[in-house]
Amino acid sequence: MKPGWKKYLLYAAAVVAGGGLLFILEETIRLGNTGFRTKTLWDWMELLVIPLVLAFGAFALNRSEKNIERQNLEERSKLEREIATDRQQESALQAYLDRMAELLLKENLLGSTLESKNEEARNVARIRTLTVLRGLDATRKGLVLLFLHEANLIKDKSTIVDLSGADLSNVDLSGASLRYANLKETNLNNARLNSTFLRDVNLSGANLSSADLGGAILFSADLSKANLGDARLQSSNLSKANLSNANLRNVNLSGAILNLTDLRSANLPGVNLSNIDLSNEVDLRSAIMNGSNIRNGNLTNVHLEHAILSDADLSSANLRNADLSYADLRESDLTSADLTGASLLGAKVDKKQLATVRSLKGTTMPDGTEHD
Repeated sequence: MKPGWKKYLLYAAAVVAGGGLLFILEETIRLGNTGFRTKTLWDWMELLVIPLVLAFGAFALNRSEKNIERQNLEERSKLEREIATDRQQESALQAYLDRMAELLLKENLLGSTLESKNEEARNVARIRTLTVLRGLDATRKGLVLLFLHEANLIKDKSTIVDLSGADLSNVDLSGASLRYANLKETNLNNARLNSTFLRDVNLSGANLSSADLGGAILFSADLSKANLGDARLQSSNLSKANLSNANLRNVNLSGAILNLTDLRSANLPGVNLSNIDLSNEVDLRSAIMNGSNIRNGNLTNVHLEHAILSDADLSSANLRNADLSYADLRESDLTSADLTGASLLGAKVDKKQLATVRSLKGTTMPDGTEHD
């Protein structure tokens, strides 16, 4: 007999027994030989209702105790699984470090080159690294990366372990130093890199979507073609960084330092650049910045040729001597913007917008004439 049938049989037996008791009670009352005719409503409640309530309460309490017991069992099982997973990850990390130490000490991995006889050691190191990273948590991924960096295995100009395609998602490297590291085309989705020292790091083509890079030092870093969608870059130092063709959709750049930053053809829709200083030869040629907030920004001398700035907020922005040749400024807010000496040659902008600016002195107008 299946276990489920036992429950249904018990229910059926309870119904039959209850019906029988009710029949006996009805017949007893009908015969009038019990003295029940003189019972009050309260007497009947004491006799029938209260016992039923007590029985229901006992049933509910028993059910609650079973639920608590089941919940405790599930929590214990979850904790045991977490402990087992943690032990497996620790064992995998230790085995990886032991094997890498063997490659370094016995097979001269550090001295290998593509042309050397140790190419096999390089391949083994790469395969083992990519494999172990897939099964580690955020903290242990960070330990692997720091090990490779400290062992001089992932330096950009002399890379021995190629990390392209490596799964570094959710890695925690807050405050770490990884200067010159080659992280080209790695997956750093949702990584914690806040206050990390990433000067001269190669992150070209990397996936940094939703990563936290707040306060990070990215001086001279290569972020070309990188995906930084929804990343946090507030207060980061991007001086001389290469962000050409990078995706910066909805990025928070408030307080960031952008001196000589290359943002050519970067995708910047919805980016927050309010109150930011872009005056130091920032290159935004052909950048896509529609819907961006650049209010009160300092964009003097900035290259914005062919940039798409439609529906952007440029109110009170300093655009003195900025090159906006052939830029798309349709529906953008230029209220109180300073366009002194700027070039609007071929730009898509209407007279109503230009009527709201603070100054057009010496500005090259869309038709090529110079404004008085």
